[in-house]
Amino acid sequence: QGDGDGEKGSNKTVNRMLLEPKELGPKRIVSALRASLRRQREDIDTGGERGERIAAELARRGCLLLGSAVGGVGVVGATARKIADAVADAGALEYMLDAALWWPGHLAVSNWALWGVFTVLHDTRDGAKARFVRDVGGLGKIGKIMDAARKEARARGAVKNSELSD
Repeated sequence: QGDGDGEKGSNKTVNRMLLEPKELGPKRIVSALRASLRRQREDIDTGGERGERIAAELARRGCLLLGSAVGGVGVVGATARKIADAVADAGALEYMLDAALWWPGHLAVSNWALWGVFTVLHDTRDGAKARFVRDVGGLGKIGKIMDAARKEARARGAVKNSELSD
């Protein structure tokens, strides 16, 4: 980690990358992740099981990246809100939900998608939270993701059926 003075790897550098669109910017990141998900949807039969695992891992890491961008060490107050708003406005919440819904058999994708959604929503302005519920249908999608994860965990025998009530 840097010392916060713009040194490579510092929080200021990461914040600048997320807040200045001429740099990497959240719109560019979300756009690349969405393109990957779209390609996977179109070419679901290519790459076989290995290709599916790689694509699901990319989705998992995308959710981890988006959530970490907001909840990074030392990111607090107005800066955290600016980053969270920029990430939410870029469509990150929708991407994370779509990724988890597309990969219901990959519990790690669901886990990190839900964590990322929580992390981004935690610091966003109230309007973004309302839009998530009203326009995105976020609560219903979260319910579907959690239901699919419960069914997958049960099918894998990861937990006892008695531990997962319907």
